[in-house]
Amino acid sequence: NVRFREMVDGRKREYLDPRTKKAEKTRIAARIVSDVRDAHPAGRFLKQDPRTRLWAEIGDDRAWRKASQALRESAPEIRAERQ
Repeated sequence: NVRFREMVDGRKREYLDPRTKKAEKTRIAARIVSDVRDAHPAGRFLKQDPRTRLWAEIGDDRAWRKASQALRESAPEIRAERQ
């Protein structure tokens, strides 16, 4: 989680830049997911099954959505700093 947040913080301004197109935003989120998974030790995106209480990988689409949401956090404050 710490490494993920550091990666997100490092790309947040680029992601929120008004000149950044939607396709590039998708690539930024996908790159963060890839970097987390490729790290040593490797990171994973997990969700606990409420019935079995076991942890399972959430897959690429949900991981990309999670990364995109994290990149949008604090967006109003960051945009206000630019003005």
